[in-house]
Amino acid sequence: MKKSNELSSDWYSPSKFRRHQLLLPSTLSIQVLSTTSSTELVEEMIRMAGGSVIKLTEQANIIIGDELVKTNKTVITDTWLFEPFEKCQSLATDDYMLGKEK
Repeated sequence: MKKSNELSSDWYSPSKFRRHQLLLPSTLSIQVLSTTSSTELVEEMIRMAGGSVIKLTEQANIIIGDELVKTNKTVITDTWLFEPFEKCQSLATDDYMLGKEK
């Protein structure tokens, strides 16, 4: 029987927890125009995942927004950022692009 001050590790598997795995390449620059969540939260998640937050559209590789923007850049929803955190893996942008027919 475990003592009350011992932590149970039954729920925790170190092999499944990848604390330092970066989900985004460090060369990826993302501009956050609009989001269904807090802009500050989304920008912090980008940094935590290894990407860079950019203020100028011209410098961005990807734009996160909740509505279509006239640009030649890839515009995606913030869901593209949330799901990799849940799944602990990077995801392609195709399924999250605005204006793309499915």
